[in-house]
Formats: sequence, structure tokens, C-alpha cells
Amino acid sequence: MPPLIQTTQAKSAWFHHVSKGVAVLTSTGAALVSIITALYSYGMLGSSESHQSIGNYGAAWIRLRPAMDTATAIGDTIYFAATVADKNGSILVGARPTWTTGDSSVANVGSDGAVVARGAGTTIVSAVVGSFVATSRIIVRQEVAGVAVANPAGDTAVGIPEGTELQLTARALDSRGHTVPGKVAQWRIDDTTVANVDSHGALTANNAGRTVVTGKIDGVSGYLPVAIVTRATALAIVSGSGQHALAGRALPQRIVVRATNRRGAPAAGRAVTFRVVDGHGQVDPPSVATDADGRARASWTLGGDPGRQALFASVENLDTTLTIEAESDPVAANTKVTALAEQLRARAGVQLSDSVGIRVADSTGRALADVPVRWTALDGSVESAAGRTDSVGVARVKWTLSGKTGTQRLRALVGTTLSAIPAVTISAIALAGASERGCRRHARQAAHVPRNRRKRQRRGGRSTRAVAQRRHGPGHGARHRLHGRRAHAVDDGSLRGRLHAGRPCGGHQVAAQDDGARDPRSGRQSLVRRRGV
Repeated sequence: MPPLIQTTQAKSAWFHHVSKGVAVLTSTGAALVSIITALYSYGMLGSSESHQSIGNYGAAWIRLRPAMDTATAIGDTIYFAATVADKNGSILVGARPTWTTGDSSVANVGSDGAVVARGAGTTIVSAVVGSFVATSRIIVRQEVAGVAVANPAGDTAVGIPEGTELQLTARALDSRGHTVPGKVAQWRIDDTTVANVDSHGALTANNAGRTVVTGKIDGVSGYLPVAIVTRATALAIVSGSGQHALAGRALPQRIVVRATNRRGAPAAGRAVTFRVVDGHGQVDPPSVATDADGRARASWTLGGDPGRQALFASVENLDTTLTIEAESDPVAANTKVTALAEQLRARAGVQLSDSVGIRVADSTGRALADVPVRWTALDGSVESAAGRTDSVGVARVKWTLSGKTGTQRLRALVGTTLSAIPAVTISAIALAGASERGCRRHARQAAHVPRNRRKRQRRGGRSTRAVAQRRHGPGHGARHRLHGRRAHAVDDGSLRGRLHAGRPCGGHQVAAQDDGARDPRSGRQSLVRRRGV
């Protein structure tokens, strides 16, 4: 190998060994510096005012600052500082004392020495390091920073009806809003014509208006706005009740109600609520305040079903509810009216059965209940069982035919004139009566003729004639005879005899005449009026 190459390799190996040595020396020096610094920081070397400590190692004494402090509100925080030093007087920076308080209901302390006030009183704050203890004192004394005046519900603005009473409260508060116990307020009110307040905070409402109540504690005042309102004690309908409109249409006039107070004066500013039953339309507005005259107004649009509909009105502070009714008339284009029976037949002068009636339905065949029906007898007479349709849309009537034979008519009008529904005419054929023999049998009766006892005694028991005369129908003026012609007057002053009816049927009149009467008309008296069958 050439000498030059050998020389170069030798130099490289030398430099390599030298660099390793330098690195070892550098690392060793750095470690020594770190060790010396640590020893100095923890007070092992040299002398300093403070140094680190391992836990509470080396602590010789402890001191607390401040020695005493005061909290003026619940929740206030006061920071206490603990100083721990070694025997040389150097402060141990790493020392961690244990914190306690003598009464946790007065104050609590955290691990960093922060003391939080919990209640009025005085307690001790202690810091313990090893066997060394340092103490301070904390006083919790609340100071009034504000006054809260309110009603029992805690409202900060109240309104009460005139003539009522309300107990107010005044709470003293510290700067953090906690109640300061044991404080009594002094009361005052701005306007005594509106209300009065006594020394215990009892508020009496006199007249409607607004004022302010003041509660003062330890020179600090609190205020409560008070509104005395007029309470409604009655609600009445002014106008709008009993109106008519087609189903689904708005009533022509608005509904007006009036609220009054206990003196009968208008209750202004009271909330009136209008409510309709399901299917009875809608009202606008549903709630409104009364005006200066105590009146509230609303528009009512009826529901789509005909019949009576109801709207309910109520006012605040009043338990009763006012009911307002309106009539929803059926619409002609959506109403169908049919007679229950056709080809009615009965004897003249008798009442038909309950088959006489109509059924009212809409265009889909659904029954319309509570629809008004008016009946007019073109012949005979009617006695309506109900002026409205029932739950199945049926209205019935009792129809008595007249005494004549032939076709007789009854007319039914559904709804009102607004509905414009054509009238329905029901016809019945009146048949002739029973046989003449049956007519005479039912017409035969006993005639009881009362007489004046003194006249009978004065006339000496004169005989009396009784005459029966037909009043209506064919054969008018025909005579009938009373059995025995001359009847005998009995002891009670009455005339008794038997009537034999003539052949014509119908109504008859029986009369009696005293033969001894000077004026024949004076002794004539009507007895019985009877219709033949």
C-alpha cells in the first residue's frame, strides 16, 4: 500500500476518536449544570429569598394575609394568601398548604385560598403546612344595596280591581341580590285617591287609576307601579241577538256586548272573549278589549248548517258566560222538502193521524235538524207539535179537517222569507160522516136544564118545554123533540128529559122555555151544544 494512503487513513481515525470525546465532555458538562441549578433552586446550594420545594419539605413556618376581612354580600369572594418559608427564611415556592374554615355555613374556602361567603356571621380561615398552622378571620355582614317591592306572586308591577286589597312585601337585598333578613320597610304611596297602603304593606284599591308604592329600608328605596282597574261584574247583550242570515253568511249587524262594574258604570279595558260552538261558524275578532263605554264588538259568520246557532261571550274576572243566538236559514238551492205521506183520507171534522208532516234535507239527502217550519191550514185547523224539524229532519203537525167534504189543503213553509223556499202543500180528502142511524144514536143525550130555585117556587112549579134546534148544515131550522115534550121539574130546580135527534147530522142546540114566563124569551135558556158523529 502506498505511504500516502496509509497516512490519510490514520488521520481519519484520529479525528473520529476526538469527536467522540468532545461529545462526551459536552453532555457531562450540561448534566452538571442542570444538577447545580436544581440544587440552587431547591436551596441546596447558595442562599436566596425564595426557592422551590418538594412538597412541604423544609417548611419551618407559615403566615396568612389578610389577618381579617369582611364580606358585604352572600357570594362575595375574598382571597387569602399563605406564605411558607424554611428555617433560613427563604420562601418555599412549591409548598401547598391545606385550607379549612371553622364554620362552613358562614364561609367556604377553596384549595387556592379563595373564601366564599355563605351566610351572615364570623369564622376562622386556617392554612396548615405539616405541623404549622396559620389563621385569619372573615366576617360576613350583609349590607342593603336594594329593595324589592312586590306582591305575593313576586310581580314587580301589579293591577288589582277597585275595592279589593292586596298584601305587598318589601325585601332588602345585598349587592348580589340575596335577601338581607331582619329588615322592616317604611311604606308610602304617591296618590292616596287611587289607593292606600298601611304600615304593614296592605294595599287598598280605591278608584281606577295608576300610582306608585314605595318601600324604604336603611335609606334604600324600592318602587312598585300599581294599576287600579275597574273589574267587570256583569256582561249584557246590547244588540245583535236573534238575527237571521242564510247559512254560511255573516249576520247583517255586529254583536255588541257591554261590561259594567259593581256600580253599574262602564268597565273599560276589560278583555271580552267570543267563542262559537263547533260548526256554528266563526267570529272576528275572537277577543277584544272594551272601549270607554264598556262595549265590545264582533262580527259573526254563521255555520253552513241551518237552524239555531250559539255564540258565547265572556269577560275576564267574571265566571258567567253570555249566550247569543242567531237563526241560520236554509238556502233554497241546497234544501229539499218532501211530504211524509200522500193521498191522505179521513172523515170530515176529525183529526188526522201523526203521518201529517214533512221531511227537510239538503241536496245530498242529509237530514236538516232544527229548521223552523210554519204551518197554515187552508181548510180546517192545525195544532203544531213542534215548530222545528227534529234530529231526523222531520216536522209533524196535528191537522183537524173542516166539516165539509172534498179536498182540503195544508201548507208548510220552511225557513223564513230569506230562504225563499217554495211552500209545500199537503192535500187530504174529507169523506162524508157515519150513517144516519149512528148519527142519531150518538146525538141522543140527557138534557140537564138548571133553573132558578126561587123562580120555580114563585111560578108554582110550572112546566117547561125543551126544544132542540139544528144550528148548522143541511136541514137548518129543523125541529127535534125532547122526550115527553113537557118535562117534569125535579126538586133541585132542574129539568130532565131525553132528546131524540132528527135525521140530519151535525151540531145541535138544546133550549128550554118556561110556559109560565111572561116574556117567552126570558124563560129560554141554552142547554147543550153537541156535534153529531
